[in-house]
Amino acid sequence: MNRPISPLLDRLYAIPFAIAAFFIIFIYSKHGGIGISPDSIVYVSAARNLLENGRLLGYNQMPIVDFPSFYPIFLAAVKFITHVDPVVAGPYLNGFLFAAVVYLSSMIINKFVNHSLGYKCIVLMCIVVAPSLQEVYSMLWSESLFILLSLLLILALHRYFKTYTLTSLVLASLIVAVACVTRYAGIAFAVAGGAMLLFDRNLRPQKKAQHILVFSFISLSLLVINLYRNLHAGGFLTGNREKGITPLQDNMSYFGSVVGNWLPFFPDQYTISLIVGWIVLLAIFAICVYYWIKGNQWYVSFENIASAFALVYASFIILSSTISHYERINDRLLSPLYIPLLFSFTSRIPALIQMEKTKGLRIATIAFCLTISAGFFYRQYQNNLEFYEDISTYGIPGFTDDTWVHSQTVNFIRQHKSSLKPTYCIYSNAPESIYFNCGLVGENLPNSTFPEDVSDFYKENYYYIVWFNNKEETPLSLQEIKLHKKLKEVTRFTDGEIYVVEE
Repeated sequence: MNRPISPLLDRLYAIPFAIAAFFIIFIYSKHGGIGISPDSIVYVSAARNLLENGRLLGYNQMPIVDFPSFYPIFLAAVKFITHVDPVVAGPYLNGFLFAAVVYLSSMIINKFVNHSLGYKCIVLMCIVVAPSLQEVYSMLWSESLFILLSLLLILALHRYFKTYTLTSLVLASLIVAVACVTRYAGIAFAVAGGAMLLFDRNLRPQKKAQHILVFSFISLSLLVINLYRNLHAGGFLTGNREKGITPLQDNMSYFGSVVGNWLPFFPDQYTISLIVGWIVLLAIFAICVYYWIKGNQWYVSFENIASAFALVYASFIILSSTISHYERINDRLLSPLYIPLLFSFTSRIPALIQMEKTKGLRIATIAFCLTISAGFFYRQYQNNLEFYEDISTYGIPGFTDDTWVHSQTVNFIRQHKSSLKPTYCIYSNAPESIYFNCGLVGENLPNSTFPEDVSDFYKENYYYIVWFNNKEETPLSLQEIKLHKKLKEVTRFTDGEIYVVEE
């Protein structure tokens, strides 16, 4: 197992994998286009409004505060440059971003202390076929850019630790700053970078203090500006969020369930997932401590930088899910963790193989690694095949799939929207679909966990309610609304109902 013979070949080996990543997303998007979720609607509408009227407003013409600002700005920039709407450009844009992620991963592997051609090919294939990454890049989500920024940060931090120049520090800080306004979870980047500076034994105390201050100031600058804008535009720093309702132990189990699903041999069972979650978290911590003990050459290595990011990001997601209530820990939330974890747990394999003194042991070790890899790829093949069969028939799940595009309720609104009274507000449990598929502005039904919003809703007397039966999570049940308001049925279909309130 030898290194490639030249730096040029080191780069060329990544190109087929990057091309494969691009075409996978392109093929997935062939049936109905890029996947569009409620979050995607917010990003797209904000990008459109930014170009049309210079303001970051969502589909309901309200300022965006639940999401940071940079991803909509990024989509607006793409539309401004290409004159193509983000929804239409989505397959090409995300295909390019996924290919860039694969290529940057290859650049990082090339700088590992130990690596080989076989190792590199297997790891790049693991990235290309990963269902969690394929899901992210088949949807118009901010994670698609966020993952790319995480790899750029690893490269930038390594450059800084090799030179300790102010220029390299500023570059790393700017990447963190952009990440923080791409996803609020970007704060984990700032914590990881700051922690690595703090524990670096090669920096003199005075210079260390100065560089930590510079890194912190630049890294958090855009986030502070974004939060200030949110507070004054929408009244909340990061939106009107609910307090956490999931215990730490459950979140650890959910974390272990997702990571275990990335591996070939772990069943999705609560106790096993809980054990897997703790083992993975403690193992990453042990790896970071090991590299710190080994000395500065290992501490500033790509392997350790990736491990430090994995540790901080995993801890952030688990703790924030416990403190604040949002979607359950899933593949999407942990997708930025996939590549750093892959690097952390596999980077020492080539060295271990080379250390084997006898040919028999080397062959046995290689055979064991190949067996694990085969199990992993078979698991991913099954997941990807199931996903492809669904999307090739119905489209990528979301508002571009056949369920929504051919919805009877949606088609009725689209055909009769001119007859709807313009002074009446449209409330719905899926207002994003009304905007995306019908071109109308709708309001989300109030969430029952916010009694004041529900009370204000019941005080209104003239509006429409569009109820979709295929929406799994509903903010306020239709039965509860009927107890407080007299709903006059406009029409009813198998997939939805439309009512008008006139009191």
